[in-house]
Amino acid sequence: MKALVVDDSKTIRTIMQRSLAPLGFEDVVEAEDGQQALDRCAEGQPDLITLDWNMPVMNGIEFLKAYRAQGHKTPILMVTTEAEKSRVVEAIKAGVNHYLIKPFTPDQLKERITETLERAAREGLSWGCGGGLSAGAVSKPTQREAAFPEMGRRLVMLRVVFAYPCQGLDASC
Repeated sequence: MKALVVDDSKTIRTIMQRSLAPLGFEDVVEAEDGQQALDRCAEGQPDLITLDWNMPVMNGIEFLKAYRAQGHKTPILMVTTEAEKSRVVEAIKAGVNHYLIKPFTPDQLKERITETLERAAREGLSWGCGGGLSAGAVSKPTQREAAFPEMGRRLVMLRVVFAYPCQGLDASC
């Protein structure tokens, strides 16, 4: 499988590459910013993208919007220091599949990557040209999930609300 790691920090890119290899990603491509990431995707679509928010030239959210506007469905895990609820919601609305806040442990990273790929498989997303992923690798969606395909994204939004209970939309807390 092929992964694209987008982060301006070489250290983070190295950590991500080392973490992805045991998960079956034998081809890990790196990009230092969103523009480089778009260029790498033009060379060949990955099966997974990990994406930082704060980068020079083109930041992560700008990349995400441009990439989704091209019609690509590749699962994207946002890995960033941006922890405010409004930022998480903005990323979800722009099309990110999952979110991980830095700093993180290797176990947290592995868990988020696994969840991202399983959710994408359940939702029947088509991605990449690597062909390494298949929906049959995870359990079939429940009847309720099949009837409501947007449920996955809405559940992520609910998790955000519950994770930040005192930062409601009206800031009355």
